[in-house]
Amino acid sequence: MNWRHSRIEYPPGKSYFVSMSKPQKILIGILTLLPLLLILGGVGYWFRTVFQMVEQSMVYGTPDDVSPFFIFGGLVLGASLLSIGLTVYYCIHASRNRNVPPSMRTAWIVINIFAGSIGHIIYYFQYILTSPEGSRQTPYRTRSCTNWTNAGFMYSLGCPWRC
Repeated sequence: MNWRHSRIEYPPGKSYFVSMSKPQKILIGILTLLPLLLILGGVGYWFRTVFQMVEQSMVYGTPDDVSPFFIFGGLVLGASLLSIGLTVYYCIHASRNRNVPPSMRTAWIVINIFAGSIGHIIYYFQYILTSPEGSRQTPYRTRSCTNWTNAGFMYSLGCPWRC
């Protein structure tokens, strides 16, 4: 093996699954927006139900039907479970995505954990929707060098490319 032209994998030993087709990107986008839509729909449904129960209690006395609150609980539970799953997915994706600068990977993991659905939406539009479809993405700041001495000299000067 020629040590001058060997390519260093960054980070070594990790597999990458960031190559997605257009339908996969659309599905991830729908799943990303779904928790917000479920929460907004659930809150709207809850307000409508409460106002109907107040109106019903004023006319007929105490309302007996509490099943609408189970529907609201199901919507909130579904949105919560989906949000937890998306947080895990986006954290793994941010740590393995070659287009995310290495200095920003930890920041995106923290953003995805603490900002929740808003962080997922921002990450989706910045790194998933804009990535090329169906092809392997090129690593962040890589370049093939032909002269090892020149590459070492450039790297010592702060050149961003690793050879």
